[in-house]
Formats: sequence, structure tokens, C-alpha cells
Amino acid sequence: ICCLCRKCNQCARWSRGKAMAREDAQQEQQRAEMQRGHDQTRIERETVRDQIRAKYNLNGGKPNVAVLS
Repeated sequence: ICCLCRKCNQCARWSRGKAMAREDAQQEQQRAEMQRGHDQTRIERETVRDQIRAKYNLNGGKPNVAVLS
């Protein structure tokens, strides 16, 4: 015997909504972690490029760039 009533449907929707919210939060956290990793990698690449520009005097006339060897 199976009883499907309005309250059961509401409870199921509430449970699904809660699970979906939890999944969304996990995905958002993973996305933020990936973005932090990408930002860190970009900063490291820019630092290396700036060092190369300073080494070969390609810094566009910016005297405040120093070589960190």
C-alpha cells in the first residue's frame, strides 16, 4: 500500500531542494578554489615575464622593475 499525499510531496520537494542547495554550495566552493589556483598561476607567470622584460630592458621605460635572479 502506497500513500502519496500533498504533505509527502512537499517533504520530498523540500529534501530535493536541500540536496540541490548543498550540491550548488560544493560546486561554488570548487569553482572558487580553481579560480584561486588560476590566479596564483597567472601571478607567477606575470612575475617571470616581468623579470625577463627587466633582464632584456623590454620594460617599456619603467625604471622601477628589478631583476630578481
